[in-house]
Amino acid sequence: PQKADEQMAAWRRRLLRLPATPPSGGTFDCVVVGGGLAGCSAALTAARLGLTVALIQDRPVLGGNASSEIGLPPRGEKRSIVEEVAGRNRARAIEAEKRITLLLGWHAYGVQKQGNRIAALDARNTRTNEERRFTAPVFIDCTGDGWIGYWAGADYRMGREAADEFGESMAPAVADGRTLGCSLMWTSMTANTAVPFGPLPWAEPAAQ
Repeated sequence: PQKADEQMAAWRRRLLRLPATPPSGGTFDCVVVGGGLAGCSAALTAARLGLTVALIQDRPVLGGNASSEIGLPPRGEKRSIVEEVAGRNRARAIEAEKRITLLLGWHAYGVQKQGNRIAALDARNTRTNEERRFTAPVFIDCTGDGWIGYWAGADYRMGREAADEFGESMAPAVADGRTLGCSLMWTSMTANTAVPFGPLPWAEPAAQ
């Protein structure tokens, strides 16, 4: 085939011996996709407000870019025992919430819609290839790249907007497609002597 279509998808499912429709993974008040800092915070907040929550994370650990896999803790500390402790505490906080069903190693791959709303989300286990369909009235996209919104047909944009669109003085005059790298990390260390700082000819001025 020149491109993937429904016929190709059905053929692939037959070869993998997968049912035409994924079996139910449960019905929840809220489904959060992405187990980074945003996803963990969203899941905890929803659960503490009394909602039943499914937290779907495609990696075997929580934390996203701040996880032990990546090593970019949110407070700027370099990779150390501090980061490992933070990761364990994050997992314990999620696991302690009885209203959260934590699904590690599950990769979301599509949504089902009713009208202009998401009615269900399909996810696949990254180890077993098992598939499940999760239903809820509310879905929170914390994937980092906005995949859930994209599959649902939401408006999106990539790149930098022009300065006159939102009155941003430091934005470019003309919109372009430039984007930031996927992660940034700043580290620091204690010096035994005074260390000069600047001038930095490459730095951009920022408003006070």
